Amino acid sequence: MRSSNFVACGTSLLLICVCCSVSATYSSVIAQITVPGHFEFINTQIQPGLKAEIAQRVQQKQELVDDDVVVAVAKVRRALLLIDNKEIDAAKKQLAQALSKIKAVLDRSPEQDLVPIQVSHYVRDDLTNLDIIRSKKQEIDVQWQLNHTQIARRLLDGFASDAVITVQNITLNSFVQAITKARLLLSEHNIDDAGQALTGVLKSTVQTGSIIPLPLLRAELMIKESERLTQQMDTNKQFDKAQLQWLLENAKYQMQLGEALGYGDQRRYKKFYQAVEGVMSLVAAEQQPTMLLKKLRSVVTALKNEVIDELSYLPYN
Repeated sequence: MRSSNFVACGTSLLLICVCCSVSATYSSVIAQITVPGHFEFINTQIQPGLKAEIAQRVQQKQELVDDDVVVAVAKVRRALLLIDNKEIDAAKKQLAQALSKIKAVLDRSPEQDLVPIQVSHYVRDDLTNLDIIRSKKQEIDVQWQLNHTQIARRLLDGFASDAVITVQNITLNSFVQAITKARLLLSEHNIDDAGQALTGVLKSTVQTGSIIPLPLLRAELMIKESERLTQQMDTNKQFDKAQLQWLLENAKYQMQLGEALGYGDQRRYKKFYQAVEGVMSLVAAEQQPTMLLKKLRSVVTALKNEVIDELSYLPYN
């Protein structure tokens, strides 16, 4: 009995040591972090550009939605309601119209199968402070070490700062098959099976989407604004050096947020940090940083697009 108690006590002490070690490590890191000056002001300044890019990407997805297919799906749903009400002739008419719409789309684009019917988006943007992010990481690590997997999973659910664009798609051929089958079953007075065929295909929508990392997008917009300011140097116009410094400091902080949240390859971030330090040195020396700023923006844009490609998803049917 004493031996088992000793082992249990030893295990508890080990877990406490692990947790204390993790806490100590993160505490030392958090103590070194400072939010740059004019953080809220700079974020507000680039907010219109942020909203515009998200809206543009949503619009690009929306333009792929085929109105004929949307109408066809609506008619299938209507047919299912009519079947439930035992209005079989009316249901068959709706299905015939739906089939005609889908076949018209297939005639135009025979190779097309997966077609968007609905686009939506939402923003997850609560984590905009590096201290909070690293504190949250600390909590997740501790829960993981304690084998509290479900607690760690729930903590990870909100570990993001991004815009999520979701697209609902249907596969045209599966709808053709289901509608054809349902019409045949209705002709055979097999109402229940016809309803099940339509219910099944309506549930078979495929969800795809893309995720836009907001810290990287903010950094990109701040660098663009920095380029605009430095253009005034090219034309011998007075420019706000302090404003440029704020933009660069805040762009760097946004990249630190992106790195802490795990958006993309750390090697890209290292290139950014090296380049931004070079730009800051040139600005301090009142030298022209235009070329280095272009390089800086290209690094951010490449990383942002890389992350968007990596996080494009096909989560479930």
